Amino acid sequence: MPVADFGIRLGDTLEGLTMYAEKAPGVPISEDLTGASAKFSLKTWGGIVIADQEDAAIVDAPTKLLGFDFNTIAADLVASGKFYPHLGWFTLHLTTPGAELLSVPNYRYLYIAVAPAL
Repeated sequence: MPVADFGIRLGDTLEGLTMYAEKAPGVPISEDLTGASAKFSLKTWGGIVIADQEDAAIVDAPTKLLGFDFNTIAADLVASGKFYPHLGWFTLHLTTPGAELLSVPNYRYLYIAVAPAL
């Protein structure tokens, strides 16, 4: 199993996941994200869907910075029992004002570790 690209414990509030919308590493997309929407999906290694098309955020449209705060789904994760330390695949889905779709990153999945609170 690879090392996680991002890890968080349930209950952590200091930092969420942020990333730039890129079509390749270091190459930003050219589309204007003003008025775009962002969703995210997260699956475990075993293919269990933890979250599918949940709300994410466009933190800064001009720089194409996207973000997601895992605590927005923390209660659902705890209630479902599906969070227990999972390392899973994460992707953000963008829809531009022109209805164009893009998965971010679109060249690989991010590996995310979600650990229980202590």
